Amino acid sequence: MLAIPLLTSAQGQAGRATVLRLAVPTSLGAPLVDWDEQQVRGGVIPRLARHVSDNHGLRLELIALPPARLRSEVLAGQYDAVCLPSSQRGSERDALEWAAPVLEISELLVAHGEVPRLEQLADAEADSMVGIVQGLTLPALDGRLRREDALSEDRLAKKLAARRHPYAVISQPAASFWRAQGLSLAGWTLLLDRVRLQCGLSSASPVSAAQWSQAQEAARQSGLLAQLARQALMPGFALVVSRASELRVIPEQQLVDLYLGRRQSIAGGHSPRLLMLGGTLRSDATRQLLQREPTEYAAQWTTQQFGGRRRAPEEFEDPVALRAALRQDPKALGVLPLWALDASVRVLGFR
Repeated sequence: MLAIPLLTSAQGQAGRATVLRLAVPTSLGAPLVDWDEQQVRGGVIPRLARHVSDNHGLRLELIALPPARLRSEVLAGQYDAVCLPSSQRGSERDALEWAAPVLEISELLVAHGEVPRLEQLADAEADSMVGIVQGLTLPALDGRLRREDALSEDRLAKKLAARRHPYAVISQPAASFWRAQGLSLAGWTLLLDRVRLQCGLSSASPVSAAQWSQAQEAARQSGLLAQLARQALMPGFALVVSRASELRVIPEQQLVDLYLGRRQSIAGGHSPRLLMLGGTLRSDATRQLLQREPTEYAAQWTTQQFGGRRRAPEEFEDPVALRAALRQDPKALGVLPLWALDASVRVLGFR
């Protein structure tokens, strides 16, 4: 008689060992997680988890959980894994075993289209309302500003569009996604923090953190991780200047016209030195930021150079090197992917 429950338990454990149960936080939005109402449709995190589960011959189950339930149920061992930005980790931080970071993500302060530019967070009026994802901890919000929590980044973006509050803290992938969807965001943004996206494994998981990290490394070597990072971090690009620059506000169409060779100067007579990304990043930037095909962009500048009128923007294969060049030349104007922003640059426009 005693052997019966033991056998049943063993059968249950064997069945569980064929499944990898991933808790998907409903606080995350596209492109990290794509939703169809309450069902996970796709996104970067589910694709990575699918790769890991396939790598270990496991069936992947995706369970959508709000933050309040996620922590208690993951800690109780009801689920095997969860992937979160470090800014959204709470009591599970020390209770789970964390795999190697997947990628770094910027947390941005954005505003709706009618809000004047802030040079720094301290310039915001005291008691201004800032929308923020429930459970997100951000030391930069120092108590001067009031926070209004939203259950997800998707809801936060919609509240911002409805003018429920002037500012919101949104991850760079979400900001890029919603801007691409036509959400009326201001052309400026402030970088508040850089956080790491990592996946934590419970003690009940059939995959250890070391095994998850090994699968990630295999994904890196195959090019899948680069593809996922590209999906998560692009197509966000910004037109930026050094913080030392005198330029504060330029209409986005003027910025685009500069990079398409349609004009040589902007209001005030400034003729900035133009810096551009090279390689595949240039193709992405011309499509997303300038809304032109790479061939059109190249042809435009070939014509300009052939006529001896203007030189094409100086190109940098490495965004970090371009950012360094901006620091050294306050008269330069450059294009950076949003993930490469830091406190040394000022955003004049982004998409």
